[in-house]
Amino acid sequence: MAALVWLAGAPLARADEEVVELRYTAPPGCPERDGVEAAIRARTPNVRLAAPARRVFAITIEAVPEGFHGTLVVDRVADKELSAPRCDDLATALALVTALAIDPAAASVLPRTSPRPATRTWSFETDAGGMVSAGVSPEALFAAVVEARARVRSRYELEAAAIAGRNSTSRDGAQAQFTWLAARFGVCRRWLGWGIAADACGHLEAGAVRARAEMIVNQRDLVRLWLAAGVHGNACYPFSSRIFAQFQLGASLPFVRDRYIFAPNVEVHETPRVTGWLVLGVGIRFP
Repeated sequence: MAALVWLAGAPLARADEEVVELRYTAPPGCPERDGVEAAIRARTPNVRLAAPARRVFAITIEAVPEGFHGTLVVDRVADKELSAPRCDDLATALALVTALAIDPAAASVLPRTSPRPATRTWSFETDAGGMVSAGVSPEALFAAVVEARARVRSRYELEAAAIAGRNSTSRDGAQAQFTWLAARFGVCRRWLGWGIAADACGHLEAGAVRARAEMIVNQRDLVRLWLAAGVHGNACYPFSSRIFAQFQLGASLPFVRDRYIFAPNVEVHETPRVTGWLVLGVGIRFP
């Protein structure tokens, strides 16, 4: 009885209708999957897109320096490669090529619709990594970084990062410990090419540096303002459509430059005019 109910509710394929599976991958800002499916069905009414199916059609679109590059793979065999300056034009062309591969008679059918550009103009991603900074403390300071980034229209980004790091150094038998807590806010421009996303950013850092001295007379702790501005670059390599690795390199100009001393003649550290940092991390993208 249950089987009869299931069969009654299942869509019935016409005798001349083929069921195929469509796989679609495209970067943010490209037409959505529903629009591409509608364009294929507009070209050939003799198809139903569902999974699993006997034949599999995979459309993949990637951003390249000249615009966008797309491929159609039929049953794991490359069938067509196309390029276009605009992603919606490329998606329209690939939808037509897919319809023709499914049904050669689709060329005689006038399209009733075309893929709609995606209405979403933003995307969000977050990442975590390890930082090596030079200049905040006497020696290389290791820190943890957590960053969030919002992308607008696939090209412009607003980002915010939280930084926490610690370093120790010794001078004349005494020890100084530096703790750095800061927030970094940035505005970026993104470029895409060769499978890598690259960002050029300007940023502002605000936070505090805590210096603690040990094994000296008149031990004292200091908390000093950290305020700096600078530039940095990001390079992101995708492991999948959502997971990516990140490399980040930056430089900052401190507005406040402090000197840390144990005694009048024992200087521990002086904040330089320029500080630098390197970050390696991994992140996740939310489309």
